[in-house]
Amino acid sequence: MAGALEALQACKRGIENKVLEARCISRVNRMRVIVPKFQLTLDPHDFCPSMEDVCRTPDIRKVIIEGTDEEFNACAEGVTSRLPGLTSQLLKERTVKLSALLPFNEGPINILSLATAWFTCGLCNPTLMHGTDVLGHQCPITLRQSPEEPIGICEATFNYHVPERCWYAETSKFRFSETSSTIA
Repeated sequence: MAGALEALQACKRGIENKVLEARCISRVNRMRVIVPKFQLTLDPHDFCPSMEDVCRTPDIRKVIIEGTDEEFNACAEGVTSRLPGLTSQLLKERTVKLSALLPFNEGPINILSLATAWFTCGLCNPTLMHGTDVLGHQCPITLRQSPEEPIGICEATFNYHVPERCWYAETSKFRFSETSSTIA
């Protein structure tokens, strides 16, 4: 009898985990619709955060993983109005990170737009990227790290569907290409 009860409880946990997993996937998929709609309002060469950028914003990530349906719905409705500010914030943070890699980081001009600012990604090593192009680089290499502590099914599902990319690492993997920048 005890074995049957344990099997029933394990089955119940399995069903609960599938429900939690489906809820997280549904929430991430809703974000996959919201962000591209915002991208359509921008000029083709404007920087726009990716769906991963938006979902990995700490408060949004927390609501996707842990929030109630009401909290998530409110968050999803508010994301659209937050996107312009989030775009500015991410653009500023990334410009600062990249500018710090440049050996000629002086003056008030946008040094990333100079013809001599070329970078490579240390993860995927694509062809050279100009400074302004690297701001929106969507590296195909994900940074899958083993968690230090056990994580729940929702967080594991989130991490699978919203993988970390080079911009989310503690230190970005971009390198200033001195040789190519000197030639340019």
